[in-house]
Amino acid sequence: MKVEYSKLFLRVIEGIRNPLLLEQLEKQIERLKSAKRLSDAGQVTKLAPNAFRLHVRDHRLGFFLNGDTIILHRFLDRKDMYRYFP
Repeated sequence: MKVEYSKLFLRVIEGIRNPLLLEQLEKQIERLKSAKRLSDAGQVTKLAPNAFRLHVRDHRLGFFLNGDTIILHRFLDRKDMYRYFP
């Protein structure tokens, strides 16, 4: 699948200082890129018609699916995910 990044997502990633969390996030993004279906990418949960979330340690990766393109939109702590996404 093709992966794109929103400006908001890139801003959030710049602020992360935990190298282990960044490493786990990179692994999950690679799994999304190599997946033929969303179910191949791990624990993906549907939140709205085109909005999904993926577990990354104690954080959640929020993204939108548009055809064959995944648009990474938010990366938040699990307690904040439902307040700000979708």
